This record gives sequence, structure tokens and C-alpha cells, in this order.
Amino acid sequence: MPCDRCPCRETCDRYKKGGTCSVEADYIDSRRRQLAEAVAEDGGAPLLHEALITVAVWSEVRLGRVLRYLGAVGEFLDAGGAEYAEYQPAAREVPRLMDAVRKALAELNLTPRARARLQEKPDPGGGFLAVLQEAKAIEARERAKAAQDAEFEGEGKEGGNSAH
Repeated sequence: MPCDRCPCRETCDRYKKGGTCSVEADYIDSRRRQLAEAVAEDGGAPLLHEALITVAVWSEVRLGRVLRYLGAVGEFLDAGGAEYAEYQPAAREVPRLMDAVRKALAELNLTPRARARLQEKPDPGGGFLAVLQEAKAIEARERAKAAQDAEFEGEGKEGGNSAH
């Protein structure tokens, strides 16, 4: 990602005007090696899994970008005083990107033990994986809001038809 377009450029100690994100570059290199090692430890051939490893890593990177953006600007569009708040369009991408990460990692067919070893290793992105974990919290909030909205709409319909 170009540093100049990053929502974190104001606070990033690695920001370089006109540069590209060195945090992402470091993460991509480290995470590729980490996944290739896990595949090899599991008896697979990392070179045969290179495309899946690439898809998994880039899906994680894109998810991290969306989460950093939402962290900087918030999950909701400015309602301008309206009663109804609308999600940022980027927030709608979180479940799709999370699903892409899950699918790519599942396709690598890592055993539970290999997946556990990946969890034990330090975060190669200096906190990047913590951002990915925040995606689960955002997704849960989106589901809860959608359920609440559906419940509210249902009550409004029922309330208008009741003879209390």
C-alpha cells in the first residue's frame, strides 16, 4: 500500500512520503515463510502450495487494511444528524475477507497441530495479526446490529397491527 494513502500515516513511525508500506512488506515476507514452514512441517510441499499461501497472505493483508481504515475513520458513515447510522462500505467487506482468509488457510490442509504451532509463533507483522483478530469483533457487532435492526423492524410491523 502506498504510504501516502494509508489511514495510519499520521501515527506510523515507518511512514515514508511517496513510499510503500514497509510494515506490510515485512509481514508478507514473514507470513509467507511461516506458512511455508508449517506446510513443510506437516509433510506438504511448500512450492506446490505457493499459490494458496499467496492467497492466504494477501487476504490477511487486505483484511488488515480494511480494519486499519475502519479503526481510523470509524465503522459508520457520518449520519449528518439523521437518526439512522449506516455502515461504511468497507465494513461490509470484513466478513468476505475473513471468509477468504479462512478458506485459503483451510485449503492448505494444515493439521490441528500445525495450526496450533502457527498460533504459538510471534506475530511477524508487529501487531498485524492483532488487527485481524479485531475483525472477529467487528463481524460480531455487525451481526448483532443486523439482528437488532431486523427485530426492531419486526416489532414495528407487529406494533402497528396489535389491538391493545
